[in-house]
Amino acid sequence: MENYKPKYAPQSNRIKGQCKGGGNAVNPERWLHGTNILTHDKYYAFLQHKAQARYRGEDYRLTFDDWKVLWPDDLWLQRGTRVDCLCLSRHDFEDGWYINNVDVMTRREHLSKKRGMEYKKNGR
Repeated sequence: MENYKPKYAPQSNRIKGQCKGGGNAVNPERWLHGTNILTHDKYYAFLQHKAQARYRGEDYRLTFDDWKVLWPDDLWLQRGTRVDCLCLSRHDFEDGWYINNVDVMTRREHLSKKRGMEYKKNGR
């Protein structure tokens, strides 16, 4: 965990109170969910996930508390874009993002499940 490089949390070498010029220093004391960088990263990932779902017109009922239950720290560190990494997927792709309709699975499982749903939809 000490090697964790945040993806969403802002990083800066600027220290609060010692900034000159434009821009703000990173101030973990002002973060909504505490000073833990991992929790902060989860929160920004949650906001991005929610925005993407709304952009696609999908119903989104997950809360950040649901997100934290779905993504404990050990699973969070296994997220990624490779097929063996973890992602959040829906059981029924026609239904929205509800706590009872989502599960954390590997991208390989997600892609094969989605492919199977497309075959059924197209009558193949």
